[in-house]
Amino acid sequence: VALKWRDASEISRKIVIESPDYSMLLEDILRPVYESYTAGVYLTNVVARTSEQMAHIELEVNSPSLLPIQNLEASYRLMREGRKIAYVAFQDQSPFQRQINARATLNNPYSALPVKEARMFKGREKELGQLQEVIGSEQRIAVLYGQLRVGKTSLAHHAVQQVLPEKNHFASYVDLQKLAEKTDDELWRELASAINKTAVEQRRVRTRRALFERTLRARKGEAFRIFNQELKEIWPIFGGNHPVLFVDELGALENGATWPRSEADRLIANMIQLIEEHPDMRWVLCAHESLLKDQNIQSASRPILKMAFQIAMKYLDQTAALRLIREPLVSQLTYDPDAEKEILRLTGCHPYFLHSLLFGIVAEVNAGSGRLVKTADVNIAMERLLDSGGYQFSHLVSNLSERERTVLSSIAGLTANSETITITELLRDWQRKGLQTSVYELKDIVDTLCGYGVIDSLSNDAKMSSRYFISVPLLAKWQRRRGHV
Repeated sequence: VALKWRDASEISRKIVIESPDYSMLLEDILRPVYESYTAGVYLTNVVARTSEQMAHIELEVNSPSLLPIQNLEASYRLMREGRKIAYVAFQDQSPFQRQINARATLNNPYSALPVKEARMFKGREKELGQLQEVIGSEQRIAVLYGQLRVGKTSLAHHAVQQVLPEKNHFASYVDLQKLAEKTDDELWRELASAINKTAVEQRRVRTRRALFERTLRARKGEAFRIFNQELKEIWPIFGGNHPVLFVDELGALENGATWPRSEADRLIANMIQLIEEHPDMRWVLCAHESLLKDQNIQSASRPILKMAFQIAMKYLDQTAALRLIREPLVSQLTYDPDAEKEILRLTGCHPYFLHSLLFGIVAEVNAGSGRLVKTADVNIAMERLLDSGGYQFSHLVSNLSERERTVLSSIAGLTANSETITITELLRDWQRKGLQTSVYELKDIVDTLCGYGVIDSLSNDAKMSSRYFISVPLLAKWQRRRGHV
């Protein structure tokens, strides 16, 4: 991060270090800088990368005087003489050069986290239209459902912060996964705080005095009853429109998740009571699609999901995906048409993979490649993403059963040489590995994965001869790289 408030006349150095990669290398390199902090040395940028067991590290430092910089240089020379590092060089940077460098570094707008900036939210016109129809109708509950990281939370944030306030709707948001305590009482306190925050932001109260004061101070087991009473008292602030409450991560209530079953059952019962007593209130729930589609799940939230209008969240369409590629850095970065096609192909227009891959591409540009992104740049970013470990990929299949993950891994392996496979080819693969199954079990599992959107099919008239493939090629590549079952 460029420290722009520092005096531009200060002495600046770029330090280039190369070394065999080893555990804690970066800490060893940064320690002399941190030890020089009291002398006025500021670290303003770090770039570190590895290639074939060699590490390349670039530091940019500022200091109001020359002596601390000279002492820092001496520390790195000692490290080189002691063979801790293989190479070090020092480059002076003038104020003019620093301005050029600051302008050359792109602020990376992409993130694997849910989208909160309006400029980064693309597409979803259909889903937002359905949501507004539900809010304006007699239907009291909607559920946004889809795969992990498909954009449910991003759409909820966009609706709460941008779309609904423009229509003069009162909307608040709470995440069941992020509550400090996984209890019914905590949910109603959190909702009370969220409604109060929205009321202040929309200037529906004259002072910053908290609404729901009694709810926030409620004793154990009393929060819902008091919340319901206070909700009736403050109803006029909603201005005649339907207030909308978004509840994210409904799956946290399920067995094996983070909520005790007794608290989950109590919460659902209280939500149903609130829905019945306040017909003008609208609820929007966000849930993984397995809660709706897998009948084997003993779901605590099933009673409330049966009452909900279902809004499916799929991948972005190609138009929205191209907007996400082009628009955030429209005046700073250009994509070759073939590079754009490769990004669309690798990600399948899955928003999470689009953000992850585009984040890597911008990082590569900042590391020194030109402002025209070519297919080679996309492939480099893809390889770095695949090499970065399992976090970016493994949690996307964490909701799948062991048999479903095994089928997914088999399809990934089989499609390395063939773009698609049939159920019969999948059965032969399992039989070769000594895995017990039947063609009918495999067909059921494949149909389930198709329903989740993890795999897709090229349907033929003969049911068993349909050809299947993993929807996101990046996910298939990761499955193959981590080892075929």
